[in-house]
Parts: sequence; C-alpha cells; structure tokens
Amino acid sequence: MGEFAQTLITSWPSENTGVALGFDDCLCHYLGGLIPSEVGKAGLSIPDSQLAARAARAVADGAPALPRGRICDGYGLQLETACLPGGHINERSCAIRDVVAGDLPGASTETRGLFAHVLPQAVLNRPREGMVPDITAPTRAGQRAPAAGVPPPPRQNVMMDVKTLSGAAELYREGPHARSSRRGAPVTERARKVHVDYVARARALDHEHSRQADGTPYPGVREQVQRHLVGPVLAALRAWDPVVGLVVGSYQGCSEALHVLAREVAEARARTEWRQMGARSEHEALGIFVHDVHRRWGSVFWRSWARVIRGRLPAIGRPDAEILHHGPPPAYARGRAAVGGAEPWPQVHPGILRGARAAAGL
Repeated sequence: MGEFAQTLITSWPSENTGVALGFDDCLCHYLGGLIPSEVGKAGLSIPDSQLAARAARAVADGAPALPRGRICDGYGLQLETACLPGGHINERSCAIRDVVAGDLPGASTETRGLFAHVLPQAVLNRPREGMVPDITAPTRAGQRAPAAGVPPPPRQNVMMDVKTLSGAAELYREGPHARSSRRGAPVTERARKVHVDYVARARALDHEHSRQADGTPYPGVREQVQRHLVGPVLAALRAWDPVVGLVVGSYQGCSEALHVLAREVAEARARTEWRQMGARSEHEALGIFVHDVHRRWGSVFWRSWARVIRGRLPAIGRPDAEILHHGPPPAYARGRAAVGGAEPWPQVHPGILRGARAAAGL
C-alpha cells in the first residue's frame, strides 16, 4: 500500500487530515472487502458511455454484440472505472493537484503559454487543445539518484501531470505489471506513459498546426515517428526534462515522484521551521514534517476517492447516467442535520453546489 494509503487508519479525522464521511467505504476498500455503499447493488448494471459507443460501432459493422455497460461488483472497482458524467474523476485529480502544488515550493498550476512560441494563440485559448501541465515546479523528481558520496543535482523546472488509476483499469488486471511482485508496478507504468502521451500529443499538434521547411504540413504521428521528424512543438517539449507523472491508484498507492515531492516539501519546511517548533535539529524536525505531509496528502487521496464513489452511486441500476447531471447526491444519511440530508434529490435548480463546495465535510 504505502505511506499515503496508511493514513486512512493512522490519522484522526480533522479539517485537513483523516476521513470522516465515507470512512466505512474507504476502510473496506483498503482491506479488500465489499464496500457498504454498494450493499444490495452487486449484479446491477452501471452505464458506461465508452462501452456503449463501442457496442454501437460493433452493431454498425455487423460484429457480435458487445456489452453496453458494466456490472456492479460490490467492491467499487467497476463503479470507479466506468466512464460517467459528473466530473468526479476530474475533481479527484484537481484535489490531488491542489494539495501537492500548495505545498511544493515554487509550484504553479496549469501554466499556460509554455508552448506559445510554437502554437497559434487561438489554439492556446481552447480547452484541451494545447499542452498545459497540471503542475510546473523546480524539483529533483524524475532525475536519477546520484551515486553514493555525490552531491544531489540542482533542481530543474519540470512539468508534471496528475493521473489516477481506477480499480478495474487494465494495468491492475492484465499484463506483466499486474503480475509483478514489485509494489506499485501498475502506477509506475502509468507514470512512465505520461511523457509518452505528451510526445504523441506534441506530434499531433505539429501535424495540425506546423509546417515543414518546404511549406508542407507535417504528416501524421505514425509517419513522423517512422521518418524521425521533429516538429517545432516536439522540439519545444524536448527542451524540457521528461514530463513527470504523478499517479495515484485506487488504493492510494502512488508513483515514486509523489514520494520524492513529499520528501522535498518536508525538507523545505524542516529547513526553515525546525527552530520555531522547538526541535533539537533539522533532522529531527524532518521526520515530523514527512509524517505530516503523508497524513495530509493521503487524506486528500482517500477523501477524493470517497467522493467519486458517493457521487456515482445514483447511476447504479439505471439504463443511462442522466441522473448524474442533476448534481451531487446528499451526504451520507446522519440525521436531518446532514448536508443536504433533509432536501429532496435530485436537485435541478441553478444554485446547486458542485465541486469542492459540494464536498465540504468530506
């Protein structure tokens, strides 16, 4: 599991640590058991837009019929993995991004304009068109560890992208990474693919917006690879260190870069605060701050996972996920004082709370 996952059972619930609402689901998931919120729902269908589109294409091609949705397994894995509206996975990624960037010295989030010199302005202003990393910060994450006795290399400004790995993802179930005895092999492989995805995206942008020396557009991604072509966008990407993937798995196991960043945050705090906190040395304070970072980050990881599960529960057993467009469901029933517990649902009025405000208390 790792240090971040263990915070579920080592952190007392408070404003920024531990898990209060949804702790029962998180604990059962941590132990590998059935989660309470899916009791009585195992075997019911879960809509999935990607599977539905694939099934429609198969019918159009005359191929055998494919499943149009998933089957609830009672463990939360299929519900977490299903392609559903509501933005729950995006909110989870944003929560992880914000807690990491908020602690990391010199960090900025979603820095635009890094490729402004090689892309048209109109492209940069379109959502999901350019290349915008989740976090940009000076760090040693992604660098090779120095040999014994060699001082560590200076920190480099690095682009980082946050990814989550759902419980029924292919990396958890198939291939050498699923069978590996090495802890965290699936999240490590997903982190490796982040830079590969950026390279492919850079080549696609070169194909769409860049011109070669003779004025002709760059060919498709595959042909660029075969001909070893390097367009302006790819060249600009190569001027940076490889993009670092910050991956959090379904059980809150994390890629190595997140552990490196947590250590750097703790070192920065210990270096400046060890005297104020009354510690006998910077080294003594370092252990305290490492534990504090693991508690706070791990708590965010678990809380965001619980929000994904709770937000998607209403879709179980329905032919489609239209109900998720009506806003978040009420908080877990704990009397009429619970957030939204005494209000009708689904709620469709314009003032409905979403995102972080709707998750207040988790």
